[in-house]
Amino acid sequence: MKKIFNTLLLAGTAAVLLFSCRPMDLDLHKLGQAPTEDQLSFTFTPGAASPNIIELANNSSVSGVALWDLGNGTTVKGDKVTATYPFKGDYTVTMSLYTSGCSATISKVITVSTDDYGLLDTPGFNALTGGANAAEGKTWVFARYTKGHFGVGDVNAAPEADGPAWWQCDPNGKAGASLYDNEFTFIQKGTKFIWTNKGNIYTNQNGMDHLGIKGVPSPVDDFDVPYVPADNLTFTFDEASMTLTLSGGAFMGFYSGVSEYHITSLNEHEMRMWCGSAAEPGNAWYFIFVPKDELKEPEVAPVEPKPEPEEAWFCPDAETNLLRANLDYESWFSPADWSGGLEPGISVQKNIVITVPEGVGGAEWMGQFKIHTQVPAGARERFDFSCSINSTQAGTATVKMTSADDGDDSFFYNGEVAVAAGATVHFEEADHMLFDATESILLVFDFGRFPAGGVIPISGLCLQKHIPLSEKP
Repeated sequence: MKKIFNTLLLAGTAAVLLFSCRPMDLDLHKLGQAPTEDQLSFTFTPGAASPNIIELANNSSVSGVALWDLGNGTTVKGDKVTATYPFKGDYTVTMSLYTSGCSATISKVITVSTDDYGLLDTPGFNALTGGANAAEGKTWVFARYTKGHFGVGDVNAAPEADGPAWWQCDPNGKAGASLYDNEFTFIQKGTKFIWTNKGNIYTNQNGMDHLGIKGVPSPVDDFDVPYVPADNLTFTFDEASMTLTLSGGAFMGFYSGVSEYHITSLNEHEMRMWCGSAAEPGNAWYFIFVPKDELKEPEVAPVEPKPEPEEAWFCPDAETNLLRANLDYESWFSPADWSGGLEPGISVQKNIVITVPEGVGGAEWMGQFKIHTQVPAGARERFDFSCSINSTQAGTATVKMTSADDGDDSFFYNGEVAVAAGATVHFEEADHMLFDATESILLVFDFGRFPAGGVIPISGLCLQKHIPLSEKP
């Protein structure tokens, strides 16, 4: 066999003595004399299947437990072990021998002269690249139709099993931005990485400042920044730690200042990963990718539109009113900087009376009062709502009835309820529904556009399953 290995004893580090002892597999031993460097020895032999597979054997003159650092990110234990090196290069192999008298260490350099990409025939590499026979590699794109294909969370909590808690992008939520123009091809032979885009990458303000290239505002928030990927990029993939590292400062389409990614899930149909951020050290960014040829826009079944509402009969004092005497409510009032923290005056007796606090910001949603009704609603179940709103000072209120999570689908929204000073507005919305069920109907009032000191009584609250006016008792 052609000899392709060279060995060099590292004299400077070969006789490193470790002055702390480690138990050997929990067995108890009497403390003896520490081993010395001249008592340690190991051999290496190319394997029959491939010269890149090395058989290592401890043949020291003293007995002990041999721990190995194979120089490829792998550590193993035993007198006879096997090391696999798919790529040519110099690998420092270190053997530490632990005896009853502590330990000693020796190292040798093994030089591998050729690449053997066949050794990358592993589930992880095959899923990432398509395998050694995929000459053109495998191309991945953002799973743009999957909830959470892009998101951000607390780096101290990463990885979060259910995706980032702070924010997850909705399906196709970055349509129109450069994010979805990025494509990433991984080729097993040569571990080549080909990154293409249409001349721009996507990032936020802090990322743009860190990158040092001025971009333009994206139509879906943040920035599209001019950036052309470099040629001749490569990647490394450590399956033991599931760490993917890109060369040349490359990144997966969204710039956060790092090129190392932690893969949390990888199969032939999907890849999930997260990375830290040099631009925002507290952030962890999350990504989901799918093979380009498997990206399909889901077919959306036609949804029957909500019917035109019909008039209703309201009576707050009737048994049909579903609101309880004791209301579960919360409030959030804020100054103009959206920092919150203002405390309104709230009295809940027969009526609800709210006093607008000093410093309120003057914009919609800066004076929220929410009532958690504990009234469930089935999908497309029809409801009516009415109340009366009075105020000592003129302002514009918002009234909204929605699902428990205050989602996009709502029973109704009216942001232009004008209330004159000293006047009472009777508010009615009849025959409304949600497409999906909710465990509790949420009533949302907003008085952020009323002046500080305004006193706003809300009376006659009535929430009922729809009663057509024609069926008035």
